[in-house]
Amino acid sequence: MENLNKVMLMGHLTRAPKMKALQSGVILCEFGLATNRYYRTQTGESREEVCFVEITVMGNQADFCHRNLTKGSPVFIDGRLKLDKWVDKTTGKNASRLRVIANEVLFLAPPAGPPAASNDRQDYPQYPPQQRFQQPPQQSVDDFDNLQGIPAGQPEDDEDNPLY
Repeated sequence: MENLNKVMLMGHLTRAPKMKALQSGVILCEFGLATNRYYRTQTGESREEVCFVEITVMGNQADFCHRNLTKGSPVFIDGRLKLDKWVDKTTGKNASRLRVIANEVLFLAPPAGPPAASNDRQDYPQYPPQQRFQQPPQQSVDDFDNLQGIPAGQPEDDEDNPLY
């Protein structure tokens, strides 16, 4: 039987992208993504369910995302799931989390740029409404398969982690 690991998400960034570099020299960009699901209960009450997902982008695409996306930016992500496992330094217990390794990032709004003179969309003629960036063929997203040691409860505060 064949296997498939493919994820497609559309949502908004929950925080500004953060750049990191691996010891191998590979550039990473990490950010959170929120996706909303709206539904009605059996009683007719409107509800909203929010799912928060950690996203990691590599290579030239990572640099572009870091420079042009901001908190709240709408994006479409095409990627794969990766399970990170580590031992929590404070408790000594095994920990894990799923994250998405983005193969492709589609900007659903113009990239962040200098402030516009007005709120008119015509101020952004140089930016198409959607830009597609795929992982360059020479960059291997398989570099992530060897990442370990992410501190539990501190996904954004891991400067002391030697893998980043």
